[in-house]
Amino acid sequence: MFELSRVLIVSFIPYFLKRENSWFEKNLNSIFEAQKTQIFWEKNTLFLEKGSSFSLSFLLKKLDEMGYEKVWEIKSPGEFALRGGILDIFPINLNFGIRVEFLGNKIENIFKLPVEIKDEKKEKEILERKLKSQKLFSDLRELKPGDYLVHLDHGIGVYKQQTVYEGQQYYVIEYAQGDKLYVPLGLERKLSRYIGFSEPKISRLGSQLWIKTKKKVKKEAEKLAKELLEIYAKRETTKRPPYLPDDEIDHYLESTFPFEETPDQKRAIEEIKKDLEKEKPMDRLLCGDVGFGKTEVALRAMVKAVKSGYQAAMLCPTTILAHQHYQNLKRRLKNLPINLALL
Repeated sequence: MFELSRVLIVSFIPYFLKRENSWFEKNLNSIFEAQKTQIFWEKNTLFLEKGSSFSLSFLLKKLDEMGYEKVWEIKSPGEFALRGGILDIFPINLNFGIRVEFLGNKIENIFKLPVEIKDEKKEKEILERKLKSQKLFSDLRELKPGDYLVHLDHGIGVYKQQTVYEGQQYYVIEYAQGDKLYVPLGLERKLSRYIGFSEPKISRLGSQLWIKTKKKVKKEAEKLAKELLEIYAKRETTKRPPYLPDDEIDHYLESTFPFEETPDQKRAIEEIKKDLEKEKPMDRLLCGDVGFGKTEVALRAMVKAVKSGYQAAMLCPTTILAHQHYQNLKRRLKNLPINLALL
């Protein structure tokens, strides 16, 4: 790998995406000087030099504020990955990725990685579309000071305001002990509103608690996934007597339906009946808006189960609705050998 002595990294913002990578190389010294005196350049640029000292926690926070996405392995501009004391970064102002090796807080080496882009113009267009999509799908509309926000990497904080530095807007999020995190507007992919029934505990920047909490949740999710896989595996191997095919009972029930089935109703009924006539238990969820005929689909399946020697129950959320369904089913099933009860 080719060794580098100094590298410039710039924020993932429209101002920089509009410039060719050669522009940064030509203006490297000017940017370096501007970083010392101008807030915009201080906030949106980062110089890494061999032999200089940076804490990894500071660098990770800085890259996050600059809009870079943490990944397992860098493949595209705007990404970074950390493994032990090795930090891989793909700056948006370079055509290649870099590797920064640390010894403690000291940068020991900076290498050029064999991860490159072939078409800079095309890659910048992809990055611009990515930036626009992040703005489009943000759930932070109508955000008010005092609202709780969750940052994927840093935990729960309090939204304070939006602030502007040299034409670039930032979300200001306050954490425990007054620490603040600045997230560029348009790079909200790691931000989401806190949703809960009680006041949350504010996280502390740099604390391991949030990381441990995420690991615990991940572990519990993996445990649940394993349990679900075991359930599905058992379900695949479980056999039961198939339900009886359609006969005069099913045809009679169809004739009592006062409406013409919609195409979706017909499809759902046919697929459910096929499932019920198989030797393995049905695993299906039918979802639809109010008034789209789910009850009729359920009734057809219930009758098929009952005539096959099983019992079936229709659960209702209210007493009134239970009475309505009971009266309807009593009318529809009155000439069939099926016992009906309201519980």
